[in-house]
Parts: sequence; structure tokens; C-alpha cells
Amino acid sequence: DSSKLFPLLPSPPLALSLLSLLLLTSPPLSLPLPPSSDQCNSLVHRLVLHFSSQPSPPPSHLHSPSSVISSITTGIWSMMSSTAAATQPPSPLADGAVLLLLVLTHQQMSGHNQYRRALLQFTDEHSGRKTRAPFSLNLQKLYLSLCNNLSEQTTLLLYLLLQGNPHVASFIFSRSDIDLLVVPLLHHLHGSSQQPSSAHHVYMLLIVLLIFSQDDCFNKSIHELHLQKVEWYSERSLTNISVGSLMVIVLVRTIQANISHIQDKYLHTNCLAALANMSSHFNSLHLDAAQKIVTLFKQLAKKYHRMTQKTTPTTTPTSATPLSPDSEAVFRESADFSTEVGVVEEILVMILEIVNSCLSHRLATNPHLVYCLLYQREVFSPLHTSPPLMDLVRNILSVVEFFSKKLEESGPSPYSSPFVLETIIRCSATWPHHRLRV
Repeated sequence: DSSKLFPLLPSPPLALSLLSLLLLTSPPLSLPLPPSSDQCNSLVHRLVLHFSSQPSPPPSHLHSPSSVISSITTGIWSMMSSTAAATQPPSPLADGAVLLLLVLTHQQMSGHNQYRRALLQFTDEHSGRKTRAPFSLNLQKLYLSLCNNLSEQTTLLLYLLLQGNPHVASFIFSRSDIDLLVVPLLHHLHGSSQQPSSAHHVYMLLIVLLIFSQDDCFNKSIHELHLQKVEWYSERSLTNISVGSLMVIVLVRTIQANISHIQDKYLHTNCLAALANMSSHFNSLHLDAAQKIVTLFKQLAKKYHRMTQKTTPTTTPTSATPLSPDSEAVFRESADFSTEVGVVEEILVMILEIVNSCLSHRLATNPHLVYCLLYQREVFSPLHTSPPLMDLVRNILSVVEFFSKKLEESGPSPYSSPFVLETIIRCSATWPHHRLRV
């Protein structure tokens, strides 16, 4: 929904300052009103080039009028953006070019917005194909600039390009080094998810990740790309972890933070949708990723059990029986309670579907997930008679029972963690997949 994006955009006075910045630091552009299609193409081309090249300000311009305007525009953006850096951006011209580009492409104009058309139709100058595109440029440089300069405004630019420009989207999805972009996205999401003031940026980050998760090749490749260490992850040390497992951890952590603090249904629905898209491609999930999924389910399952055991008012008001203020408050509380139960139930169903999808398609390559299900088996038993959950829970219990039996056949308990994991890996080949209800 593009209407959610407008709070991110600068005001018209800021656009004017940015245009002044561009004209003071670049060869002059003639912009008659209304501009022609060629002039729109030329301006958008120039702006995207400025962002791609990330030009540094010349030392001689540190005290020039352009640097003053740059400081003003950066200061205004800092006031508008909760995550803006307190210092001058590395390339004020590139930063200003993105902001002006966003303003121009979101303007309401009579007829088509020629600036937006130019942004969504340009091509790669190295593609070798002759097209009637507004312009072409080096997509390799643009991609690296997006990877290295991720911010609220560049996240929005990335969203526009992925969603609307098929040439750029195809180029990015074909990258074998997609981790260069995904890891910074996850870093920003990790840092912003617990700050209500960063809600707009969190939404954009999640939408971009959701777009990525709709591509099967992406879901496969992120489990083949590994990181030696994730320096910015604060909860614990993560080493030798795939980008896919890191994405699972950050998305689940975002759900947990949302449920605890923000309680925005839109946010956790997008997180769960991305995880659902990825689930049939989970491959060698890191132990921490598997634990995150099962722990989230455990927390919500306990809450759901308490809520469904709680007695709530069942009488409904009628027009013939006026209610006292106290009675109205009781009914409002009852309605809110029912809504909350429904939300928790919905999340539980989606988590169960994610786990079931993984077990159906990738059980043999995810022993850590099976290990966590065995370890937390008591969480699932109380839910096997709950109508919305029972079929999905029974699938999981079927897996748990199978591997529990294999452990018993291997010798008396207690079992060490390495022994359990080794047994799961060895017996996965004999797991009868037909026992799962799809």
C-alpha cells in the first residue's frame, strides 16, 4: 500500500533545497514547466548516476554555498528520520539525489508521472539488448551502492526498483552475492524492530524481504551463503551461520519484539508470510534459528492455553436492555479479549504451517529443527484437540513419536545432545513421509 510510504517523503521546501543542491554541484539543467519526457529522463538519469557513483564533496567546497545547503537538507532529514546519522553523509550529493528522486517520483501530476516512468523503465547498459528505455546505466554500480549505503530513503528506492523495474529486479535476483544486500537489510531490521518511531522503516524492510522471499532461487541461495560471524547481533555470538538461518532469527526476533511492545498485526503478518515462503526451502537450519521458531511457538502456546481457559462474559447487549457504564466496559473488555485470542491463534497456526512445510519438504536436511521439537515435545500435546490447530499439531507429534521411538531403540536414556542429533540424522532417511497430512 503506497499510502503507507508518504510519511517517509520530504516536504516540498526540502525538495526545493535538494534541487538547489543538485544545480549548485552539477552542470546546469534546463527544467521548463511542464518538463518534456526527454528532460524527465535526463534528470532521473542524472540523479540515479549521482547515487550510483557516490561522489565525495571536493575539499574546496567545504565552506561553499552548496555545502551549506547540503547541511540544511541533511539536518531536515535527520529531524524527520529516527535512524538518520548524526554526522554528514559520506556523499551529500548522492544522499540529496535519492531524496529528490523520491519526491519527484511520488508527485501527483496530470497524466503520467514521467519521472516515475523513467525510474521504472531504465535498463542495464551492459545487457547487450537494444530497447527503447528512457536511459541505461551500470546496474553493478547501482547494486553495490544500494548494498553499501542502506538507509530509510535508499530502502524505499530499493522497494520501488524491485516492485516496478523488471530490469533491475531481474539483475538483483540473479546475483550470486545477494548476501551483500540481504545482510544489511537484516542488520537494519534488527536495530529498528524495537523502536516504535522506526515503524515506517521496519515496514519497508519487511516488504523488501517479503518480495525476496517470493523467489524460489533466492530462498535456495540464502542457505548456501555462509557468514563466519555476525558482529552486530547482540543476543549471542553467531558463527558459521547461513544467511537463510540469520534471516529466520531476525524475523522471529522481530515478531517477538512486536508482540511484546508494539503489537502491530500488520508487522508480524509480514514476518510470518516471509517465513512461510522460505519454509519449504529451509536447509541445514542453524540451531539458534530452530530454537527461535520453537521458542516463539512455546511462548504463544502457553499464552493461548491461559487465554482459552479464562472465563469471559458471554451475554450480548440488546437495544431493549440499556447498559450501565460498568457493563459497557465489561463488554468492551470481552470484545478486546476475543480479538486477542484470535490474533494469538492465527500466529500459532502460521507457525505450525511453517514447521509442517519444512518437515514435509526438508526434514532430512534440518536435524536441528527435529531436535528442538523433541526437546519441547510437551508444548504440543495440550493443543492436539484444539480444532484450529489439531491437524498441524498431530503432524508434529507424529514426527516426535517416530524419532522418540528410534532413540529408545538405540539404548536407555539419558541421551547426550550429540547422540540425539546423530540419531536424528541417521534415522531421517527412514522417515515415512506419507504419515504427514498435507
